[in-house]
Amino acid sequence: VAPPGPPVAPPGPPVAPPGPPDTESPTWSPTAFPTAPPALSQEEILAAVRDCRDDLRRLIEQNRELIGQLLRLVFHDCVGGCDGCVDLSNPDNGGVDIPIAVLAQVVAEYEPLGLTRADVWMLSALVATEVALPNNFQGVINFPLRWYGRRTCEEINNGNCGLDFNGRQASCGPTGGPHRELCHGVAGTQTIQEFFEQEFGFNDREIVAIMGAHSVGRMRRFNVGNEGQWDLTVNTLDNGYFLELTDAAPDFQLTFMDNSDLPVADTFQWEGVTDTGTRITMLNSDLALVRDLDEAESVQCEWSGPNSCSTTTPFASHVVDYVTNTELFLRDFRDVLNLLIDHGNVKSGDCDEEICQFL
Repeated sequence: VAPPGPPVAPPGPPVAPPGPPDTESPTWSPTAFPTAPPALSQEEILAAVRDCRDDLRRLIEQNRELIGQLLRLVFHDCVGGCDGCVDLSNPDNGGVDIPIAVLAQVVAEYEPLGLTRADVWMLSALVATEVALPNNFQGVINFPLRWYGRRTCEEINNGNCGLDFNGRQASCGPTGGPHRELCHGVAGTQTIQEFFEQEFGFNDREIVAIMGAHSVGRMRRFNVGNEGQWDLTVNTLDNGYFLELTDAAPDFQLTFMDNSDLPVADTFQWEGVTDTGTRITMLNSDLALVRDLDEAESVQCEWSGPNSCSTTTPFASHVVDYVTNTELFLRDFRDVLNLLIDHGNVKSGDCDEEICQFL
């Protein structure tokens, strides 16, 4: 405890709270309140982001399975607004506890330096994507963090996060927070379009680009009820996912997944074997990009043959674009990922600095 300072003068008349922030000063903070943290300089916050990036890169390079896990964490967090909280009572979030635990120490180190838990989570997805880029795009396409100061669910809800998935009082924290309804893997073409448009304001091309995150990672049955990989390069973000939906697509068959031996729901997935003998798994929501599908349990058509599903979808032309142009996909993915990680946070205007602070 610091020693007492000089005698304090008697209080004067009440001081009015500060007005709204100057849009030209994105790092403004209300200095009239003694408990408010001081605004960080560009140099301070950029140094924290740079050091945090380095720490995250080391973690990811030591365990490249984190690439898909971190991208999944960020998507699940950002439904309803990116706030560093995921309701683990929701079975749709199965397995998300793994990246949350991995990031906990990084969060603890950088919160005192100006990055919130939500900021660290979002930055982890950017770094994971950079690590996952094909060799010929390393250092060519970068994924910068342009905004910081994302509020966590504890701050947003003043400690009262409403109800969780089970209808009980939700805890506020990284593994709690209010229940958010996710878009399920059994979703059909129209459902996907409506969900992403209503939740994030994404257009059809942006929806296809963000779905390209399935180019990395694997599905684990004990987490989500599905099992398998989407393409042949599970730790590299490339256009392989789109190839498996078009030019290199196997003859997919819709398969029922009996999960009665696990605490996850029964579900469906599409399975096929490539020419090289690798089994590829797609969710209904993946094939819905290139086939006009209903929800999986209601699908009456087939991938190919006389009863084949219609190939007319609002997404199909964009899938073809990415099949023929990997760089186009990666740049579009960068742009839509930056839209995703800002979701639910308020900006003071355009960011004219290297990094700016949310209101």
